[in-house]
Amino acid sequence: MTTPESESAPDTMIYAQLQVLGGTAELQLNGLPVMRLEPGSGRIPVENAAVEHLLVPGLNELRLLVEPGPRPSLAASPRVAKPYRAMSVTGRLMRVAADANTGPTDGQTLLDVAYRWSEDDASWRDFPENVVRTADLGPVHGKWAWQDAALLTPGHALSAEAVSFMTALDSAIMARDSGRMLELSALQDQDVLRAYPAWTPAQLRAEVEELLALYGGALIAWCRAIRSAMTSVWSAVVACCSLSTWTGARASNCGPRTAEPSCHCR
Repeated sequence: MTTPESESAPDTMIYAQLQVLGGTAELQLNGLPVMRLEPGSGRIPVENAAVEHLLVPGLNELRLLVEPGPRPSLAASPRVAKPYRAMSVTGRLMRVAADANTGPTDGQTLLDVAYRWSEDDASWRDFPENVVRTADLGPVHGKWAWQDAALLTPGHALSAEAVSFMTALDSAIMARDSGRMLELSALQDQDVLRAYPAWTPAQLRAEVEELLALYGGALIAWCRAIRSAMTSVWSAVVACCSLSTWTGARASNCGPRTAEPSCHCR
């Protein structure tokens, strides 16, 4: 069931949910990869992620990539023929009360998209398969700053800027300087506080401090791996678009990917 529109409510939260049986799938919201599930021993085949910060006013697009490429930048290619196997994939946008469960039957479904491969059609198929649905969710949190930002242009200047940012981030993590990290994530933090009104600046700072205390070494390794991989302009753009993964609220200022190597990060 799909509900045509959604108004933000302070006592609820909108999640993306991916449920996969028999294969691998990536769920994207408005062009951004939100999560990926792969077969694994004992792994729960359902995953949820809060996505208030990725919703845009009006039409929102939920996309399933079934049997995608090995990483987000290659998720849509190359096409590979595969023999039949039973498969069921469902992606949802769901609104759930803040203290409620987030299982497949919980909450209110705002938008869903599904893929099935059954014995009724056991022929070979070319993957990845691409299934898309859209729904008007109303004004949600209003327009984000990145929606009017200029596209980043691939080139040496962009690469140098991205390397400079990653160097600054590396230095802040090494110093365990939560204040500097918050300065570097200021644009993301503004969006987080708007998208999740229950959060406060003090809570954001506390989470960054906890991340530094628990995962400082891993974050340093992450920064240096990205920086050392910046041997191409596209690597710089990908790095920019992945910066949000370390922020406490997991927010992003990146806009939808396009077919060209460009990004709306600010």
